[in-house]
Amino acid sequence: MTVSGVTSEGVAASSTVEFNTSTSRHFAPFLDKIRPPFNGTDETALSAERAKFDYLSLTSFKFMNFARESLVCGEQVIYSSAARNPQPIATLFGWSFYRNSRQRTS
Repeated sequence: MTVSGVTSEGVAASSTVEFNTSTSRHFAPFLDKIRPPFNGTDETALSAERAKFDYLSLTSFKFMNFARESLVCGEQVIYSSAARNPQPIATLFGWSFYRNSRQRTS
C-alpha cells in the first residue's frame, strides 16, 4: 500500500508498506474504519460474488481466500486476473526466460 501526499514543507512524498496476509492484521483497524460495515442483508449476493474467485482454488488457494475475504456486502467483482506459476520458455547462458499465463473471470 502506498500513501502519497505533500509534506508540511510542500514537498511531494510517498511511503510504501507491504500488505499481505501476514500483515493484514495490522491494517485491519484502518480498513474497518474506511470500509462499510457488513450488515448481513444480502448474504446470497455476497456469496455469489465471492464464488467468482473459486477458479483460483487449484492454482492459488491463498490468493482465492484473500480475495474472497476482501469483498464486503454490496461490492461486485467486474474482472479478476491472476498470474499462474511462470512457465520457462527458454534458457540462454544459464538464464531462464519465463512467460506468465493468465486466468480471468468476468
